[in-house]
Amino acid sequence: MTHKTKEMIKLLNNKYGNKFIFMDENLKDKTTIHSLFCFVSDERRLHDSGYPFIRIFGEIENNRLIDLGWHDHFITKCQTNTDSYGKNIFHIMPWSSKIEFWIRGNNFWYSTFKINEDGELT
Repeated sequence: MTHKTKEMIKLLNNKYGNKFIFMDENLKDKTTIHSLFCFVSDERRLHDSGYPFIRIFGEIENNRLIDLGWHDHFITKCQTNTDSYGKNIFHIMPWSSKIEFWIRGNNFWYSTFKINEDGELT
C-alpha cells in the first residue's frame, strides 16, 4: 500500500468516522460493491486532458475497501446518490434498492470508470 493510499484511508477513518480496512486482493466475478469513495488526486499529477486523476475505492463486506484504480473520469448510466465528504472526497451509492454495484474481474486501471445500467462497474 502506498503512502498516499494510507493517507486517504486514514482520512476516511479519522476525520469522517468510518472504520475501514484496506484490502489488496484479487476480485472475483460479480463481487458486490456497496459504495464507492472517490478522491481527487494531487493536482500536480495530471492526465492528458489536463485534469487531476480520480482515485476510486470500493467498499465491500466487513468495512473493507478495495482499490479500483486511478481514472481520468467516470460515467454513470444508472441513478446514484453522491455525497461530498468535504475536501476532494465523494461517496457514491446506488440510488435504487434494485441496483447494487458489482464488478466483473479485477482490472480497473483504465482511464474510464463506468457504472452501467445494471450496476456493473467496468
